[in-house]
Amino acid sequence: TEYSGPFAKLTTGKACYESTARALELNPDHAGAHELLGRIHAGVMRLPWLVRKLGSSLGMNDALGEASWESAEAHLQRAAELDAGAIAPRLELGKLMVELERPADAPGWWDRALEIAPDNDLDRAMLAEADSLLSTSLN
Repeated sequence: TEYSGPFAKLTTGKACYESTARALELNPDHAGAHELLGRIHAGVMRLPWLVRKLGSSLGMNDALGEASWESAEAHLQRAAELDAGAIAPRLELGKLMVELERPADAPGWWDRALEIAPDNDLDRAMLAEADSLLSTSLN
């Protein structure tokens, strides 16, 4: 969804939001749901105003209205707190710090991600991205 066009982001994002919100209703400490909700909120904030307006007209006010940079950061931080072995929220928090014009905070998150041993190819890819971003930020 993150790499799809605006309409696909709206329709798929709505389904993801509803499932994630339900998961957090059932378990407020679900790390994966916090991570996904943080990513959804950041994704909504990245959408152009016109696309958000279209989403509102399609009945997506719940997902769109609750989104903010602060909520994205809070959910990603909660995911990192709840799952010490999760690479993704740390990688995303570092990228979010750059986006929020707090680049000095980004390397710490990428360093924390790089301390985690990968379990699979996806983890290794995320660690490679964190390493690349960290190297770039230090130059």
